[in-house]
Amino acid sequence: MNFIIRTLTVDDSIDYQKIRLRSLLDHPESYGSSYEEESARSDKDINQMFIDFKDSKNFIIGAFSDKNNLIGILGVNREIKIKTRHKANIWGVYVIPEMRGKSIAKKLLLNAIDILRNDPYIRNLLLGLTITNEPAVRLYESLGFRTYGTEPDDILVNGRFHSMHLMCLKIKEGI
Repeated sequence: MNFIIRTLTVDDSIDYQKIRLRSLLDHPESYGSSYEEESARSDKDINQMFIDFKDSKNFIIGAFSDKNNLIGILGVNREIKIKTRHKANIWGVYVIPEMRGKSIAKKLLLNAIDILRNDPYIRNLLLGLTITNEPAVRLYESLGFRTYGTEPDDILVNGRFHSMHLMCLKIKEGI
């Protein structure tokens, strides 16, 4: 299957919100946001997020099927303070279930890593993921991410706590 990866814009906001809400329903234990919180956001709020991203170094990339349907997403937030601007955070990674097993998440990650390697400040790429998400752990480890800690009881979903691995990929050395 062919698919393309590109940075999402305000024109993609409706499709983004649909897949984001689906991710929160499918795997509530994997995200800090809840479906209830995200579904209460207005179209104007979502559009504003993309407008704000355009004026920052943060971004969301998406994978699109050959029929131009959004099938996967990945967000990046870069730290902006002088002491921490060498770090960026991956968040909100999701591929729709019917498209899994086609290396879409891997290609989204590789695309984000390529973008961040061109940033003169970024050295460390960080992420957190639920420790029970073994396929994601394997994927991140295959790309060189290493666990540097585990946060116990990170999120509470339906009366059950879920712990999170904290992972880092060093994409550049030195200053």
